[in-house]
Amino acid sequence: GANFTRVIGEAVEIHGELAYRNGASVLAGGKYSFRSGLSVIAEFYTPKAATERGCYGFVHIGKSRLRELPGWKEWDLGFSLVSNLRDRSRIAVFDATRRMGQRYSVYGRVQAPAGTKWRSEYGMIPYAALVSAGFRVQI
Repeated sequence: GANFTRVIGEAVEIHGELAYRNGASVLAGGKYSFRSGLSVIAEFYTPKAATERGCYGFVHIGKSRLRELPGWKEWDLGFSLVSNLRDRSRIAVFDATRRMGQRYSVYGRVQAPAGTKWRSEYGMIPYAALVSAGFRVQI
């Protein structure tokens, strides 16, 4: 396997990975960070069995430390979308995290899959939406 990361200026990063074992898997992507703290990541992934599983697209938009709003600097928000480009199924994920000091945080997450019910990877997930919440301790 091999990987690379290249940072261009203060806001742009491009990255990629290659793995080979009975076939090649490739990931290529980039990240753009805005001065406001908003970041956008986009990636394309082809697993070694792309003819069977398909290719994937990934997009993440996130904002950490909502400083502009009073009392919100401890909050991080994120939205991700993963899509199987072959069968056109997808799953959307929204995350909200509130940090409490250096080591503790609470989070909430909503997942919503979509796609053809019996013929697509994310469409076969047996729920229309999943909501979860938790408490993290970082050691």
